[in-house]
Parts: sequence; C-alpha cells; structure tokens
Amino acid sequence: MLSIHVDDGLAASNDDEMYQQFLHDLKADFELSDCGELQWLLGCKVEQDRVNGTVRLTQQKYCEDVLRRFQMHDSSPVATPCEVNMHLTDEDCPPQDQRDPEVVRAYQQCVGACMYLTCFTRGDCSFAVNQCARFMNNPGPSHIAAIKRVLRYLAGTKTRGITYKRNAGDSSADRMGFAVQANQLTACADADHAGAAFEF
Repeated sequence: MLSIHVDDGLAASNDDEMYQQFLHDLKADFELSDCGELQWLLGCKVEQDRVNGTVRLTQQKYCEDVLRRFQMHDSSPVATPCEVNMHLTDEDCPPQDQRDPEVVRAYQQCVGACMYLTCFTRGDCSFAVNQCARFMNNPGPSHIAAIKRVLRYLAGTKTRGITYKRNAGDSSADRMGFAVQANQLTACADADHAGAAFEF
C-alpha cells in the first residue's frame, strides 16, 4: 500500500523483499529517502507496539502549536469541547457591513486548524468544530466563544489520541455490545436529531 501527500509518502507491505524492490525501482526515477519505521506523518506521532498489536496516533505537538498560534496556551482547560445543548445560530452574526475581515480570517484559520485535528485523531471535537464551521463567513461573539472553548478543551486533553488494535480474529462483543469481527472497523455516530424545531 502506498499513500502520498505532496512530498511525503508512506508505504506498507507484508513482503519485505517486494518492499525493497519497490524502493529500488522508485529511487531509479525519484530522489527518495527511506526514514525507516513510521514515527511521524503530517504532524501526527505514530507509536507502534507489534507485541500487543497496537498503533497509537497522537497530535500533542500540533495541539500545542495551535494553542500558541491563537494565544490560548495559558488558558484554563475545560472538560468538554462544547457546552451542553450548544446550538449556534446566525442571529449572533454581525451585519455584513460591520464584519471585521481580521476577525473573520482569524476565526477561519482557527476552525481550519481544529478541523485538521478532528480528521486525524480528535473525533471527540468533531461536533463542536463542525458547528463552528457553519459560521466561517461571518462569525459573531458566540461562535468565537465556541471555538475558543474547543481550544480550552484541547489544552487539557492534548495527549489524547486514537489507538487501533489488532484483534485475535474471533467474533466478540465490545463493552457497548456491538459485535466485533476480525479486521472490521467498528464505529459509532452521534447526531443532534436536526437540532432545533423547524416551522414549515
């Protein structure tokens, strides 16, 4: 398997001879360096434990960089990425002629940086970040407060990540009662059930 992102590449194989031949052929046409076993990829730390069959992905350094970038590195941590029953609306958006381009740009950059985290290792922030992303064009005070809360949550949980574990190959049930099959990705989803009531 081969994954390429701009000038970063990741290759995986269960056949070492084939892997070495692949690298040899690639080096014939491209300047290439083999960095050995994967430890970092696109700002994500990768920890592999072959004995226990686990791969752990974390983005602590990226979290710290984001917190410093938006002057939130000394903020007080909170226990959740959003307030209970958070429901952001466009009622708090300023009039179009009163938009501050600098505020909008900073908000967009902050939400984008948080989105990058949710795509890699921090699915626990997805709902809050996606709510904030709905107001990228014209954020108001409540939207800015919401994304700052996400940053405060990250300040207290920056070492968290996601762990993938090799299973034994037998069907079993996890702690939530879902059937777990060998080599099968099991996931859960949570929705806000359309959020607020709508009038037609």
